[in-house]
Amino acid sequence: LAAGQLLAAGAGTAGVLLATSPGVVIAALTIISVMVRTAPTRTYAAS
Repeated sequence: LAAGQLLAAGAGTAGVLLATSPGVVIAALTIISVMVRTAPTRTYAAS
């Protein structure tokens, strides 16, 4: 998947979780932030 697709999926998931459970949202945002931090490293390694 392209980075944009991953970010869109993450944002959509966070939106659904936000309406469901604030506690789950915090966990989701933590995971997303980690993915965002590691994504550039993977991109540079691939290129």
